[in-house]
Amino acid sequence: MAKQINQILVSLSLVCLAFACLSEGPGVDGLKSTDDTISIRSDYPNEPYGKTEGEVIKNVAFVSADGSAFDFKKIYQNPLSEVLLLTTSAEWCSACIKEQPKLEEFYQRYKDRGLEVLVSLFEDANFEPATQQIAQRWRDKYALSFHVVADTIRPSAMSAYYDVALTPMVMMIDLKTMKIIYLNQGFDVDVVTNLIESSLPPQKTQAQQTEILVKNRLQYPPEPYGFKVGDVIASESLTNIDGSTFELKDIFSQKQNKLLLLTTSAEWCSACIKEQPKLQSFYEQYHDQGLDLVVSLFQDSNFEPATITVAQRWKEKYALDFHVVADTSNPSTMGKYYDVALTPMIMLIDVATMKIIYLAQGFDQDTVTGYIQTNLNIK
Repeated sequence: MAKQINQILVSLSLVCLAFACLSEGPGVDGLKSTDDTISIRSDYPNEPYGKTEGEVIKNVAFVSADGSAFDFKKIYQNPLSEVLLLTTSAEWCSACIKEQPKLEEFYQRYKDRGLEVLVSLFEDANFEPATQQIAQRWRDKYALSFHVVADTIRPSAMSAYYDVALTPMVMMIDLKTMKIIYLNQGFDVDVVTNLIESSLPPQKTQAQQTEILVKNRLQYPPEPYGFKVGDVIASESLTNIDGSTFELKDIFSQKQNKLLLLTTSAEWCSACIKEQPKLQSFYEQYHDQGLDLVVSLFQDSNFEPATITVAQRWKEKYALDFHVVADTSNPSTMGKYYDVALTPMIMLIDVATMKIIYLAQGFDQDTVTGYIQTNLNIK
């Protein structure tokens, strides 16, 4: 008993040391990696990779129970996730079977604090390599709500981390750094419980979770929405020239976008026609710095609602490389932001917040240029 307590204390000490390091100094983009700051996770951590506690684990690939590709990066990129509890299993493994209810209990108790659970199946009951069907059967049989995947490689992709004859392996990974913080063969419930409790931050409020998702461009900014400068614009729905739906959240989700220039046009509008070359010039000059453009066509030359044919014709006629969409609604979807009789409307949107920062009727080239350069920090 004393030896077991000693092992728990040592493991907890290692975790505390690891997390103390994480809470100090600059994180991604100069942010401190603390519980109340935002950590942008995009590219998976670089090498060197290792196989022991304190080392970064490589991005191992699996097959999901639904047959899709799955890897550690998919969990890593979720900014609400804090710690991954990973176990290996096989259909022939009685100890693995016994631990499944406890894993589900862990997940339900701690998921709102950032715990992810992953079970990796590597063999079936006949010691053959696992398949997607094995993973699906395992998940359904034990009514598991978390990730269950198939490790289809022979030998197991996780065999580099333990002796597969001594399955299950239990590993815990800090999802902010992908460093292994615990690695053991066999499932010690008390040790794992203590590690989870000590590793996870307090549960975030719904508002805090929303803030994190928005700042990571995984969720469009919530209401209230408005129609004037300073307001967040709703994710208005328009139509791409291929017939698919276009929404402003498509622009928002692309992290390279910093500023959106949105204009409305109609085939009968001579002022709109004159501005197209300048819009193309803006795109060519500032796109690499984070500018994106959208032209929304709302009427054809006969004052009829625009179609995708009208939008496609416009894009080709003026050789535009950016988004040209059709506003097929009558009245115009964008009509609530301006008087359509005074087309074009020019709007600039800060993509990080989706707040309108400039809104005008008519195209003042010098003013728009100034806004673009200021908001993209171009001197």
